[in-house]
Amino acid sequence: MATDREKLEHLLAGGLLASAGMYKRLKGDSIVWTMPNLPEDNSYETPISIINFDDSEIYTEPKWWDNIPLEGILCKVWDGKLEEAIYRTVFKYSSIDKKFIADSLWYENAIPLNEEQLSAYELLKSIGT
Repeated sequence: MATDREKLEHLLAGGLLASAGMYKRLKGDSIVWTMPNLPEDNSYETPISIINFDDSEIYTEPKWWDNIPLEGILCKVWDGKLEEAIYRTVFKYSSIDKKFIADSLWYENAIPLNEEQLSAYELLKSIGT
């Protein structure tokens, strides 16, 4: 658990704190409270002097592998060199082994395909290449 000082340093560096389903960020000499996925005009400000760090934790953006759906994510996977990457559906990331699991095999690296790459992959697959 982070100390109050670490939380304040995180805010000063432009980071967010999470508290009761809301985010806190620094704006001038105020703390802006916002709800996830809502426009900025749904936020409110409080003076920084009354901030309570006890109910807050440092917020870090989840990695893509923290939210892999049950059906998996089509990725380039490889061990060693990126040039040797192949396409596989990644179903899980093992934080203990620090490896991605795809089709019962383990890989050191994985990158999800972007929309353009996914379209090209589907086109190649449809023509049997």
